[in-house]
Amino acid sequence: MKKAASLVMAAAMAATCVSALPEMPVKAAQVNFTHEEWTGKNGAEDIFAVNREAASVDPVPFQDAASAAAAVWEYNERENSDYLQMLTGSGGDWDLRVVQNAEQAQGVFMSGFANADFYPDPADGWRSVSLPNSWTAQGFDFPIYDNVIMPWQSNYDGYVPCPTAPTKYNPVGLYRKKFTPDSSMLSSGRRVYIQFDGVESAYYVYLNGKAVGYSEDTFSPHRFDITDYLTEGENTLAVEVHKFCDGTWFEGQDMIYDGGIFRDVFLVSAPDVQIRDYTVRTDLNDSFTAAELTVDAEIANFSGSDKSGWSVTADAYDETGELLFSGASAEIGNVSRGGKTAVKISANVDSPKLWSAEHPNIYALILTLRDSFGNEQEVLSTQLGFREIGFTPTQVDSNYKVTTTSWQPMTINGKRLLLKGVNRHDTDPFHGKAVPQETMREDIFLMQKNNVNAIRTSHYSNDSYLYWLCNKYGMYVMGETNMESHALMNDNDNKARFYELAMDRTETAYKRLKNNPSIVAWSIGNEMAYTSDPNAAGGMFRDMIWYFKKNDPTRPVHSEGQGNAMGVDMGSNMYPASQWLGGNGGNGKIPYVMCEYDHAMGNSLGALKEYWDVVRAHQNMLGGFIWDWVDQSRAVPLDKVGGGWDYYSEPYARKNLYAEESKGKFFAYGGDWGDKPNDNSFCENGIISPDRTEQPEAAEVRYQYQSFWFSASAEQLSKNQISVFNENDFTDLNEFDLNWSLLKNGISIQSGTVEGASAAPLTKTDITVPFKLPEKRLAGDEFILDLSVVKRSDERMIPAGTEVAYEQIPISSSGRAVSNAAVGSVEIADSSDCYNVKGSDFSFRIEKSTGLMTKYTYKGEQLIDKGPDLNFWRGNVENDGGNARDKIFDKAWEKAAERISVDGIDVKEGADGGKTVVSHLTLPDAGNTKVDIQYDIAADGRVKVSLNVDATKSGMGGFIRVGSAMTLPSGAEQLTWYGNGPVETYNDRKSGGRQGVWETSVSEEFFPYMKADDCGNLTDVKWISVKDPSSENCLLIAADGTVEASALHFTPSDLQYADHPYKLRPRSETYLNVDYGSLGVGSATCGQATLEKYRLPSSRTYSWGYTIMPASSSADGKELTDMAARLRSDGVTIEDKSSNQLSIPLGSSAKLKSTDSGNAVSGSVAIPDCEKLKSSFSGHNSFTAEVNVVPTGNPEFNMFIGDGDHGFALRTRNNSIDFFVRADGNWRSLYVEHTTTSGWIGSKHQVAGIYNAEDNTLSVYLDGKIIGTAKTNTTAGVEATAFPLTIGACPETGRASQADFYEARIYSKALTEAELASQNTASPAYSPDSPYVQLWVDFDNIAQAEPEEEEDWGDANLDGKVDLNDAVAILQYSALPGKYPLEPQGALNADVVDNGSSGVTGIDALAIQMYDAKLFTADKWPMTSETMNTLLK
Repeated sequence: MKKAASLVMAAAMAATCVSALPEMPVKAAQVNFTHEEWTGKNGAEDIFAVNREAASVDPVPFQDAASAAAAVWEYNERENSDYLQMLTGSGGDWDLRVVQNAEQAQGVFMSGFANADFYPDPADGWRSVSLPNSWTAQGFDFPIYDNVIMPWQSNYDGYVPCPTAPTKYNPVGLYRKKFTPDSSMLSSGRRVYIQFDGVESAYYVYLNGKAVGYSEDTFSPHRFDITDYLTEGENTLAVEVHKFCDGTWFEGQDMIYDGGIFRDVFLVSAPDVQIRDYTVRTDLNDSFTAAELTVDAEIANFSGSDKSGWSVTADAYDETGELLFSGASAEIGNVSRGGKTAVKISANVDSPKLWSAEHPNIYALILTLRDSFGNEQEVLSTQLGFREIGFTPTQVDSNYKVTTTSWQPMTINGKRLLLKGVNRHDTDPFHGKAVPQETMREDIFLMQKNNVNAIRTSHYSNDSYLYWLCNKYGMYVMGETNMESHALMNDNDNKARFYELAMDRTETAYKRLKNNPSIVAWSIGNEMAYTSDPNAAGGMFRDMIWYFKKNDPTRPVHSEGQGNAMGVDMGSNMYPASQWLGGNGGNGKIPYVMCEYDHAMGNSLGALKEYWDVVRAHQNMLGGFIWDWVDQSRAVPLDKVGGGWDYYSEPYARKNLYAEESKGKFFAYGGDWGDKPNDNSFCENGIISPDRTEQPEAAEVRYQYQSFWFSASAEQLSKNQISVFNENDFTDLNEFDLNWSLLKNGISIQSGTVEGASAAPLTKTDITVPFKLPEKRLAGDEFILDLSVVKRSDERMIPAGTEVAYEQIPISSSGRAVSNAAVGSVEIADSSDCYNVKGSDFSFRIEKSTGLMTKYTYKGEQLIDKGPDLNFWRGNVENDGGNARDKIFDKAWEKAAERISVDGIDVKEGADGGKTVVSHLTLPDAGNTKVDIQYDIAADGRVKVSLNVDATKSGMGGFIRVGSAMTLPSGAEQLTWYGNGPVETYNDRKSGGRQGVWETSVSEEFFPYMKADDCGNLTDVKWISVKDPSSENCLLIAADGTVEASALHFTPSDLQYADHPYKLRPRSETYLNVDYGSLGVGSATCGQATLEKYRLPSSRTYSWGYTIMPASSSADGKELTDMAARLRSDGVTIEDKSSNQLSIPLGSSAKLKSTDSGNAVSGSVAIPDCEKLKSSFSGHNSFTAEVNVVPTGNPEFNMFIGDGDHGFALRTRNNSIDFFVRADGNWRSLYVEHTTTSGWIGSKHQVAGIYNAEDNTLSVYLDGKIIGTAKTNTTAGVEATAFPLTIGACPETGRASQADFYEARIYSKALTEAELASQNTASPAYSPDSPYVQLWVDFDNIAQAEPEEEEDWGDANLDGKVDLNDAVAILQYSALPGKYPLEPQGALNADVVDNGSSGVTGIDALAIQMYDAKLFTADKWPMTSETMNTLLK
């Protein structure tokens, strides 16, 4: 339990605050307005309230406990209270007129607009409207968007000095409402209040022609006592709303300004003696199994006499009605007429269910006020959650200098508090700031669907319904005060004018929100000043911080602008660089939160993984809040801008809410409404669109914010084991289903649910998954274990079956190589303008003017109109602008390929009757960048395209894209690919990408970012296919390794020069890009630029390739992926000579050549996973990595051998031989100066890197000598990576090599100079069978591709044919395997459905019977059960 002294201190502090509050009169005093309250003139900035009720929790009384409890379980049940009457929503329509400024409003006011007999004449601009709603959404005025500057419109008001408000353009909304109070509201002995939950931004209230009160503070609810203004029967309410006021100087919150009554207005009736306010606290014991509940209540007496002998009772129930505790009460002493008193209720509660975002257990707390006779006089309720935030309160000295030197990590109920958060604005495209309940509910639903568990209410209080949702469904909330003065950032003198306003808003935020269990921290506001001076702005920031700390010791306090100063309980920064972030981590350091990070403007959110890698590495890191949740926008009809592409009327449009309303409209941003000045599109920072459509970035958030993390070593996989770390604080994996699927080349071939899967919170556990690799495998087959955690129950908002976490674990395997040799010949005819290439079924041209392909035709159908062309550009994403562009990429690349100089075109004989054409090109508009394109043309129509781009001597800056583009004919619409999906990914936003075969349409690949950003990019693509459904044939592009790709109906130029989607016009052609890569999206509009590892510097060369293959349009995803896998299997297999005896296929990324010194390989070779091999070069184990190599070039990085940038690598740079390992979180490197040009290139060298774990050194060996040694300065071992050991490339960064490799060896020993020198002799110190030799790759030791096997699927009895006899054999085997066994090969052949998953069953027999009946052909073997079911139908 907390110290008793702290409770006494808190109670004393509360008593002090209560006694300081002014006594409320029993009868309302006369109210007079100067009508200058909003202006900021003559000290009016200090007038932000007239006759307004003091801040409180704004209690709503109920007629009985059952009604009160019902409002806890369902928010809108409050409307069934006898003592609440809605004036908005179900309360009927209002009359509204909006004029340009106060001067015009004065004329309307003088005509008696507040009086009952005033007629709102439509001819004068009056309209009947429904509320709540922003008036800009009702046809009045116009929205304004800006970020830093004030929203004063320069076309009307020039200089507007602080603290005044504009006068020429400052619209005034004049509202009128007729209502008749319910009889229960006017019962004797009661007072009636009117509450305004949100009004932008200042308003005067009149009732029956009399002035009631005035308020500023747009986003906070405020009440006025109207008891003495009401009459029986019909009443007339008039409200005068000013869009701007002096208080707007502290509402500069990077938002769209609208105007009007945008939240609910209602009446509340309370007894004359009432619970005016109350504070609920839950203090948990050290084991978090019991709690002390305290309720500090303020009792006010507005009756005509003193009261005594009254009491307050507290009871609590769960949603089933079961009582948690009852009868906790406190006697109220004498309360004088017009006075107040404070009472405390305490209750000890055993075993309450605790509240957290994972398990938001809520109780209904019922407070009952009884008179001296025991009669119920008032019943209140609130959501009650038992939870405790653990933190070290920061202490300061008398000068507010921090004295705390060590902090504990922040916790929730004793476990680490991790905020996977977003910032959220109140914004709706059709209602302005009036966000409907359905939309708020969709916000919370989508947040939880995407694993977001925390909201920063940027930068003001939200609607009460949102907090109710967060309490009920479980969201952590940083409660933020309505304070931001961006425009006064460096003007402390003017800020100091608003000290009283600041403290009023702070008190309002605290008192209103204090009882919400979802609020786990307070924030004083945003972007007011970056200062650690406690006296800045008259001490405003200091006193706001300490108001919270003194009034609420149970929650930490955050202040973005004060860093770690003035007593804040957590450090904070906006937009820290991910590489710098780790400096805030460490034991004993102040808890740290990124209050805004990874600015998600447009197509953005790069490097989210890098941020969370750091967060997860340090216990004091709290996480952060992405900026931000939803694009701010207001919908505009297309006819307002002269028409355009009506995207939202397209059948493929991506939309969610407002599906019908959005037709004929577009989502606008700053400047689209005529607002001037404005901040353009800086409001489109969401990970969801204005209509709550999930943007592609959301997939990355969902993955990085998930809480189950899977991994497996090769050794584990060999035992069918995986590991899972459960990052949840209170949730076991056994509350979910763990589904698994084995993917072969992107297609599921086995699947199931792991029975009894369990992993306790914050633990790592091993789990067995019963997958089985098929016995028949090709060298190019790829296997992935796909793991999916899905909800089992419908609890909370997310339905059962929803995926909450996933992982994909590659499984290495070896298989046979096959030959893809084509039969026939290729002819090339040399004409004046081109080379005409022709085979038996295909033809295309290679233009002499460009060296590029055009008009690829197969079997009479033109599949490619043009290309592959060179392409170095993308339509810019928002982060490509400004400084990011200047520093990272060169804009001249946009037109670099418009002029091409052909240096020569070589035509050669190719393999197997094919031809090879090589185009040597120069780009004169790109500093004479050199490009070589090689076309290897096979007789069956395949064209292998190999591209090499060298801009190292061009003087150009970096690339934004390195790629190629093909123009496909009209009708090419169906898109299928094997790679990351199902949504677009970029190289710095692909950790959430999921490998698989995905299908969609080209039209659907366009995403409507509000400023028409580049979109549709696909990463780690193995193949991509585009089909015209009306054609017989289609295009299959199979990558050498992986490529980036996209298919759109827009060119990069289309996207570049359209600043809204409506300005685009989809083309009938399809533009298919197949690229080496493109620049990451970063977050540079406000934050870090694209990280260096995701850039494309011009200082290195780029090589990539792919094969253009014709295919049948009837081919489905499985058939296409099998074709590509077969192509990947083309070539030979190298037999590892070590005792590990690995079979190493040479895929399309490697080229085998014969030389005078034996066989060599250029390109890259990935070594299959082997736990014994992998462990030899990770951990604190000595090892040696050796290659025999002939360098053929001198690129920036010439990679020899390694397992990734975060493991080890042996490479060269210009005049340097490098060997490095990653250990203890840092690179431990040895750079040895040595020529890499003269005498190096073209000569064979023995190069080795040696890691000696005994003396913790690195050494480089070259041609018989150790040429350099360095200390690692750590005893930590080498970090293991998830990447394969690779010869000739870095598997993590993609850096390649220019070299021919002859041998590569790994030894589990630090070899000496003499030992290494012997390894290329006839008497090596360590022969291949030595236990120290873990890999011995000799490219002379090849196993040629196996001869093509006849397909024998279904041949269970091994008689060479498939018929009913095989079905009979299977049925006999299934029934009596001992009596009717199958030969091992027969059993393999028989397993035709879900091969390798369920074994041989009767389903396989049924499939053979269907085949025998000619219901399908042999190309369907083997098939999935899904295919089988489709055929049965």
